[in-house]
Formats: sequence, C-alpha cells, structure tokens
Amino acid sequence: MNSMKNDLRKRLHLSKAYKRIERIKKFYLRLGVYCTVNSMLLVIWMIDPYMVKYFWLPTLSFTVGVAGLFIIANAVTLYGEKYIMPKTWEREKLEQLINEEKQLTKYE
Repeated sequence: MNSMKNDLRKRLHLSKAYKRIERIKKFYLRLGVYCTVNSMLLVIWMIDPYMVKYFWLPTLSFTVGVAGLFIIANAVTLYGEKYIMPKTWEREKLEQLINEEKQLTKYE
C-alpha cells in the first residue's frame, strides 16, 4: 500500500515536471517569435522610412506594447511564483502576526 502511494507521488511529480517543461518551451517559443517579428518590422522600417507613419505607429505600438505585455505576463506566471508569492510566504506571515500579537499582549 505504501509503495503504491510512493509510486503515485513519483508519477504526480513527473507529470508536473513535464507540464512545467512544456510551459517553459512555449514561453521561449513565444519570446522568439516576439523578438523575430519586432526585429523584422524594425528592419523594414529602417529600409523604407517613407512608408506612411499612420501604418507604422499602430503596428509598432501593438507589437511592442500589447504583445510585450503578454510576454511579460507569461514570464511572471511562469517564473514569478518564487519572487512574487513564494510558498513559504503564508507561514512566514502567520509567524509574524503571531509574534506581533504576543508583543501586544505582553505590554497590556
């Protein structure tokens, strides 16, 4: 029975690891596409500066701005867990609040 639980845990961890690897691969693919498209647009803009401004301003604004925000959001969801809200945060915050409460009751 215990070996079945261990086997199940190993499979679960392996499955999570594969999913994380897939997410990382997709992120780098998106980042590569983002960099390639923006580089190509920049080169075209440098080669043909006489093209209408009304075309380039919205195009570059969208690709750099909106697509860039999606790339940043993807990076934060992928790598930001340990920086924004680490797993130990809840326990540390609970200990801090308990210590503050002890100090308040100590002086009363």
